[in-house]
Amino acid sequence: MQDAARAACVSRELLQSWRCYPELRFSSKTLALNEQHTCVRDRKDREILSRIDSILRNRSGVWVKRLKFEFRFLRKVPTNYIDRWLEAATPGLEELTLELPRDGQVKYRFPCKLFSDEKGCSIQSLCLDACSFHPDIGSCNFRSLKRMHLSSVRINTEEIGSFPPNSLALEHLERWHCHEIASLKLPCTLRRLSFLRVGRCDTLQMTQSDAPCLSTFHYEGPILPLSFGDSLQLKDIKISVYPWFNLFNHARTVLPTVAPNLETLFLTSAYEVGTFSSSSWVPGKFLHLKYLELAIVGPKTQTGLYYDTCLWFLFSILFQHWKLSYCTYFIFHLSQ
Repeated sequence: MQDAARAACVSRELLQSWRCYPELRFSSKTLALNEQHTCVRDRKDREILSRIDSILRNRSGVWVKRLKFEFRFLRKVPTNYIDRWLEAATPGLEELTLELPRDGQVKYRFPCKLFSDEKGCSIQSLCLDACSFHPDIGSCNFRSLKRMHLSSVRINTEEIGSFPPNSLALEHLERWHCHEIASLKLPCTLRRLSFLRVGRCDTLQMTQSDAPCLSTFHYEGPILPLSFGDSLQLKDIKISVYPWFNLFNHARTVLPTVAPNLETLFLTSAYEVGTFSSSSWVPGKFLHLKYLELAIVGPKTQTGLYYDTCLWFLFSILFQHWKLSYCTYFIFHLSQ
């Protein structure tokens, strides 16, 4: 009897502790589903969603700091479930992650108006995947937002241009597979923005940032115009244009102008076509570069050309200054 009483007390304490835990994360791991998602095939999605619904009802009205829905393992999630869960999010929420199944169709529209009051002003991190995000003027109050990640999200150029200026605390911004953005322009009012990552946006034609404290820029996609204003703080650049080509010569001629204080540079390219000679480079560039890493992906038949290209690039950098402390290159072969 005493053991049962002690167990009951411990159970109540654990239950109370769980109800006060500041993070709720729903994923295949936290729901005890294996990596092959056999449970999803054996059970109906409705059963899994009902479990989540029950958990959130038990936490209704209880303070939650981090709320994460990682639903890529499901076949589909009805929009009425998502709306109900987001609407129940209590004021004070700081991190929100919504990752929906990627079935090639974006069906869910993120309810910006739900976060137009105190629910939005406390959010510091927002991660959206496989949904649409259409922030009308005044519909979102993300004034405390520091980190934003959009992946496979439907948002157009006008909307992406009007949203960041209202988030003056923004420090970290990522755009990935957002195919309706033709240009990305970040204003000088984003004074805290230090990290920008853009990749695989099919219609993107230009990236422009006037954020004065931008220090890191990562990009993946075809070569396009880059402009960073007077970003003297930009010191870390990583660019991958594979399966596109001819990045090295473009980087050597353009990057010293847009990032004069560059210290770390990673470049990944496919074919490097052209004639290179020591007379084609101009002294006085990459004066602060300390770390350089090059990678070329291509067939074995082009090994000699790739080797010469890498050496040409490396020596053109080394002959300009002596601050470089590390440099290397890799050649990855594709199977024939």
